[in-house]
Amino acid sequence: MYINAIGYYRREDCLKNNIKHEMQTREEDIRSYHNAIIHSLPHLPYDLTAIDLIIFMSDTGADEILCFIKKEFKSLNINILTALSDSTIINSIELINSYFLSKLSNKALLIYVAEEVVTCFFSNEKVAAKEGRVISISHAPIEHKRSRSLYMSYAKSMLEMNGYFLSDLSYLIFNDSTDKVIRNAINSLNIPEDKVLVNTDKPISKPIDSFLALAQNYKNFKTNDLIYILVFRERILMGSFLLEIE
Repeated sequence: MYINAIGYYRREDCLKNNIKHEMQTREEDIRSYHNAIIHSLPHLPYDLTAIDLIIFMSDTGADEILCFIKKEFKSLNINILTALSDSTIINSIELINSYFLSKLSNKALLIYVAEEVVTCFFSNEKVAAKEGRVISISHAPIEHKRSRSLYMSYAKSMLEMNGYFLSDLSYLIFNDSTDKVIRNAINSLNIPEDKVLVNTDKPISKPIDSFLALAQNYKNFKTNDLIYILVFRERILMGSFLLEIE
């Protein structure tokens, strides 16, 4: 499966003003979804009408966006599925891949809503010159009390299982932005600091931050880059996936 385009939108004013009128919040949620879609459209190699599957997941219970999406795509023959609130991006990517393998879908849109909105378009086959191929997906929740050994063992096994070595790794992405964890990742994987990509703007990280870091840096990736993305929820490693730019 391939990533065709990815976009995001950050609602920075949500952090500055915690008290909002209900109607204002509703309109802002819908506008955020639209802005994330618009951000990715210039890189999308096909029309939105080609999508036959939408996965919607939210950390905030943004029902307004989900209702708007259902209304917006009502005239098209699209399956719209909602991921559980305690799910992660890994579960959703696995779900999309299973639809592709079962020939139930060819092109899918993943919408992830939290304080930010990230949208990602997937296809079962490559459709453009430069796209990210999802090589492998790993879903195995593990508590990471020893992050140093965790990064080494997980990254090493994932890479070797797919015929790569640690030296082949171009970028590491994860959603734990504490200095200690970042330093452990750099030292254990022997990877340059500028190759570790995290979203460091927030004191408390959430699973969406791995996806957001991927979206923020996606345009900078080059052909043959190998990217390893890990997703944590608190002290639990929820899973990871390996991506190669082709």
